[in-house]
Amino acid sequence: MLTIRSLLLPLSILAAVGMPIQANAQPAVQPHDRVTALDLKSTAAVANGNAALQLLTAHLGLWSADDPERYPYGEVAAEDVIFLFPYAESGNPRLPGLESALPVLRGLAAAGTDWTFTEIRLYNTLHADVFFAEYEASAFVPATGRTYQGRHVARITLRDGKIAEYLEIWDQDAKAQAFGDVRKPLLQ
Repeated sequence: MLTIRSLLLPLSILAAVGMPIQANAQPAVQPHDRVTALDLKSTAAVANGNAALQLLTAHLGLWSADDPERYPYGEVAAEDVIFLFPYAESGNPRLPGLESALPVLRGLAAAGTDWTFTEIRLYNTLHADVFFAEYEASAFVPATGRTYQGRHVARITLRDGKIAEYLEIWDQDAKAQAFGDVRKPLLQ
């Protein structure tokens, strides 16, 4: 089973010794195979796919960090990054800039413990700098005593080796049930 922890350790070891990460080293990377007009296995596509997978796993690393306040998020996202969360309950689903996004992201990560991410898949698009990802997330929520389990889908745009835009949607009902959100589940 591919988890965030199983991805981060090999990535950190390879990064520490300066070795390039090969596309076939990550079995969860599955290029979208319905597009046959383009060679999605070109060197640029593979390099960008590796970068996208590394940045996604680093982004998810915030959620499982021992101290989210000290997580080096500036290495993952551009200063002018835009995070988009259309399902956010806060009424402000757009977080422009790393400075405004970090307190929100760190607060969200701290709302749960023992975060795990599995079934991580990354999909190429027709644009070399845009990827879609899907994964399963789970965590224990101390405030409610419940366990969160839900599927997430994200669109990730890269620029200069960092996340420039990150749009994410999730299972609203699962989130509401686990976190006890004021918003009622859509289906009962």
